Amino acid sequence: MDLATGREIWSADLPATPGHLVVSANVVLVGGWRGYTPLRAFDLATGRLRWETEQRIRTVLPVPAGDGFLIGVPGDIRVRLIDRHDGRVRAAWRLPQPLVDNDAGSSIATVGPGRFLLRCGRRALAEIDLSSDTAREFVQAETDLVAAAPEQAGGLLWLPEPRGYTVVDPAGGRLQWRVDVGERLVGQVFPTADGFLVAGISGVLFHLTSDGRLANRTRVARRIWALRSAAPDRLFAVAKGSLIAIAVRNSAGS
Repeated sequence: MDLATGREIWSADLPATPGHLVVSANVVLVGGWRGYTPLRAFDLATGRLRWETEQRIRTVLPVPAGDGFLIGVPGDIRVRLIDRHDGRVRAAWRLPQPLVDNDAGSSIATVGPGRFLLRCGRRALAEIDLSSDTAREFVQAETDLVAAAPEQAGGLLWLPEPRGYTVVDPAGGRLQWRVDVGERLVGQVFPTADGFLVAGISGVLFHLTSDGRLANRTRVARRIWALRSAAPDRLFAVAKGSLIAIAVRNSAGS
């Protein structure tokens, strides 16, 4: 659909529960969720089917990488780069620990040109560089992590824990601090002028200082499903039955 007008440009029929949908350059890759369907690649401009795999494929959410997509089977120690033009395997890496299963979420984060971090095992991140044929362990956290890719905010990597984050340096993986707010967070760290905001599922925004200390908390809803950036000083909270726009002034108020 056209973003400006809502006019339909093209449509394509899909099997039930294809799950993943990822765009890279002029290709739309669909399928592979839980192994229910093959992978199918459509032309972004016309909707024409370019190629599809002969068999059903199980993969974590694919990630655009170079001229293709990174894919991997949850629980496997291999990750592959497939060509976006024909689906052929262009490269493969052996991970130090099994790739985690984040179901419909992401297990792989892009952290630089040709550089990717993958959640592996209970506490680890593995690093892949497209220019190298080997993967290495990037960081081993001090506590169990959530099965999700790290987030990037304020020049730092935020590794989701069950009730907070382990925060590390994105260049070398050195531990900066840990954050524990006492409840499950919804994801999306929001940088402010003097710190960060994170949201708990109970409907509370937690205000963190620039060194990760909890400054205060603000209740904005009965439950928050997601937090999304709208501008440098504005964000949206997707709440139960509502969408809340929040103007951020500083870590003491919003």
